[in-house]
Amino acid sequence: MSLTYETQGPSTPFTMTAKDCGAQDAHEYRSSYNLEGDEEVYLTLCFKVRRFPNGAMLVPYKEEGGQLWGNEQDSSEVMGYTQGCAANFTLTGEMLKAARQEWRRKRWGLIWTGLEEAVGGLIAITVIAAVVGWIVRGFLGIPCGRDGRPDHPRESGQGSAIA
Repeated sequence: MSLTYETQGPSTPFTMTAKDCGAQDAHEYRSSYNLEGDEEVYLTLCFKVRRFPNGAMLVPYKEEGGQLWGNEQDSSEVMGYTQGCAANFTLTGEMLKAARQEWRRKRWGLIWTGLEEAVGGLIAITVIAAVVGWIVRGFLGIPCGRDGRPDHPRESGQGSAIA
């Protein structure tokens, strides 16, 4: 299971989001993060691009003296900033509580999806078996509710009256 967090810049805290990272956004993956007990999640950290005064869409990586610095997602400055943030990223307080709730919500969603697929598969197998059985019985002349063809035509109701 995975959770995604995003930030708008170096001075903006990370917030949980249901959206994926955009194509221009920088991102880092954290292979696993233990929430509590056996609740383990994979984290994606998104570093959102912003429009800078020159019109370019850049990833902010440094804020100094009220000035924001940005560059392309694959630049060495941005990569150093994002990797450092990922290495030091921790969930604390309300973030950890929200992550646990989201983990449980996603877990139950996966359980229900699995149950729905299992029931759907069972229904499909039952319908296919009934249709194939009906077709085979028709070709072999086996009446419904019987396991074989009747020995006498009279048993199947197809005999003629003897005078």
